[in-house]
Amino acid sequence: MSYSFNVKAADKAAAKEAVAAKFAEVVAAQLVHEKDQSAVLANAGAVIDLLADDDTKDVSVSCNGYVSWPGPDASALNSVSVACSAIHVVRLVAQPLIPNAETTAAIAELESGAGKRVPTVSTLMDDLNGE
Repeated sequence: MSYSFNVKAADKAAAKEAVAAKFAEVVAAQLVHEKDQSAVLANAGAVIDLLADDDTKDVSVSCNGYVSWPGPDASALNSVSVACSAIHVVRLVAQPLIPNAETTAAIAELESGAGKRVPTVSTLMDDLNGE
């Protein structure tokens, strides 16, 4: 059973929390990963801790791995892989969209109850196409 996920957080502590939450989802979907959960979280924590502190950037973490076993008994694993990488990434700041004067006027017109109303999308398309 394998897993692979990515998380992004504002700092290292939040990244560790995000990894723990995401791996809890993995365990919920693939119960066998209870066996490697402590190894995954320890590995991710160690890798994240290696990053320098940088309050100007986000922390992006990628984790993947698998467990396998011979036959029907998943209690005896015979192969395990746990991998994690962490990197600082540029923090993107959302810019609010500010409507221009034409859009503001159109919003005000609609909010006042004015404006053209059509009964169907087909009628709207005909109107827009000048038909």
